[in-house]
Amino acid sequence: MASNQSLKIQPLLSGILTMSALYTLNLMIAGNRSNLPLFQTFTLFTLPSWMSVSLTRWYHLSLLLMIVFSLKLLLDWFLQTKKGMILQVAGDNPKLVSALGENLSAYQALGYSLSNAIIALCGALVVMMTRFYDLSMGFGILVAALASVVLGDSLLSSTGAKLTTMAIFGSLLYRFTIASALALRLHPSSLRLITALILVLALVIKPSYGKTILTSLKGGDNHVSASRHSKNISLKHPK
Repeated sequence: MASNQSLKIQPLLSGILTMSALYTLNLMIAGNRSNLPLFQTFTLFTLPSWMSVSLTRWYHLSLLLMIVFSLKLLLDWFLQTKKGMILQVAGDNPKLVSALGENLSAYQALGYSLSNAIIALCGALVVMMTRFYDLSMGFGILVAALASVVLGDSLLSSTGAKLTTMAIFGSLLYRFTIASALALRLHPSSLRLITALILVLALVIKPSYGKTILTSLKGGDNHVSASRHSKNISLKHPK
């Protein structure tokens, strides 16, 4: 999102331009092929020779759980540091970061870098697990991710759960809903409609999220209270 920070392009348009450029870049990485089979390639999810083939599903599941919870612990630790706290405030209330004398653009770039690194890791894990690369495999994932985050925050925000816990819980709940729909023998073409309904339901539960999303897309400031970080901020930046 350098075009947003350096060239002062609106965030929504900047995202569209970045996705268009990455489409071509991904195509070039795959040797100008829209799909690429990797069945003969050794990956992290390749079953060890000493393990029975019947345990493939459990091997994949246990490996994914270890990766997810390791990443969660690292993020939880980082978000409790000074930079992590200010990064959260930069998303809640950008003007407050500037008022504290911190470089807002640097923290926004840090947030973009961190999120895109996690996205790249997830994409690599999906390709390694399925042993197949397709240029369109990420289409629609933005809506699914948004629904997962909104669901987790809507249901767990009052419990004092950590941000990573809410994101993981929302993702699991979303996928469970989709799996339930498939188990009920609904046609796969109905999945996008179900995704939209889940997102609408989450926004109805917590209407303020809709306003926050729209404000972010327009590039405005969210003006969200940073009271949950106030103690840490005051310690780092005494008056």
